Amino acid sequence: MNSETSVGIKKGKWLVMVGVLTVILMLLISYVYWIKENKKQNRFGGDIRSENVRACNVDDDCTVGIQATECCGCPEAVNKKVIGEGDWEIYAERVDYSPRRVKSCGGPVVCKPCENPLVPSCEDGVCRFRTVDR
Repeated sequence: MNSETSVGIKKGKWLVMVGVLTVILMLLISYVYWIKENKKQNRFGGDIRSENVRACNVDDDCTVGIQATECCGCPEAVNKKVIGEGDWEIYAERVDYSPRRVKSCGGPVVCKPCENPLVPSCEDGVCRFRTVDR
């Protein structure tokens, strides 16, 4: 093997190593960005764990909230503390939230109509809607 071939092989191995390290670095940066975005959206629980969204002690802990950016989001009975976190906001009647939906349903989906929210109350430590006596 002559010296030119030896140099060519070394250069080729060096380029492959640089390429592999570049790909690994790009994957690592993408992973960190993905984790950051998911934490921002509270997909990993963040400050709002799903069990805390509806946890309550008294009726006054509960309100009607909505995550308008979610696919097919509807009003839900939630703890007041989650309002302003994880896209939760106070639900207002007669407001069209559909233009604010940014999270894809994963394809063409027809969302069922939301039920009219009832009075939120705390039942067994969980915010739920109770029926209104007429």
